[in-house]
Amino acid sequence: MKAVLHSSLGGTSLTNQVSQIQMLIHSQSLAMAKYLTQTLFVLNIQVKHPNTLVTLQHNKEDLAAAVKLCRQNKIAVMIDLLLGGPGETPQTARETIDYIKKINPDCAGAALGIRVYPGTAMEQIVAEELRNPTNGNIHRKYSGPINLLKPTFYISEALGEHPAELVRDLIAGDRRFFEPAVETFDQATENGDAANYNYNENLLLTEAIREGARGAYWDILRRLRNR
Repeated sequence: MKAVLHSSLGGTSLTNQVSQIQMLIHSQSLAMAKYLTQTLFVLNIQVKHPNTLVTLQHNKEDLAAAVKLCRQNKIAVMIDLLLGGPGETPQTARETIDYIKKINPDCAGAALGIRVYPGTAMEQIVAEELRNPTNGNIHRKYSGPINLLKPTFYISEALGEHPAELVRDLIAGDRRFFEPAVETFDQATENGDAANYNYNENLLLTEAIREGARGAYWDILRRLRNR
């Protein structure tokens, strides 16, 4: 497993975010980790196949070290997984999820599918699939020719006909994970479920904020699940 790491730090530029996550991963000093004054930290992880183009590469030991430093410094840490990219198989998904369980972040999101935007490296990587509107790796909810200005997603067809259910089975009820929603073309994402971290029209999250909950949305949902 290799990963692209991006930090999610409110109020900092992208350059500073990258600099700070690299500091966190490579620092051998807890004092350096405490340079981050945030009490919440997100590691956004794109688990990748060797053929996938990436910008920042770190191995799984780096990820474990970052989680450990966060936990030691009482910084709540979430790992945000992006599953289903080119080369993803049930075995690679299992290996990733099992490893996240092992390194024990406060919580982990298991997002499924990569949106393909025009003019991006991802468009180039899946160019052949995009030429065929019925290709099994391409998922969309509109008809006609593929239009990348509309929501168009890549989910490896090696994950089978029900990839979200597969990922949920691999998570096996572990309450540290936010699971991917099981959707059909006519069924919206579940609401009122703390296992769902789709923030759009999330009734449970909306009600919690109305009642005074504050902080990162994922952390609000995490606390709701653990109360």
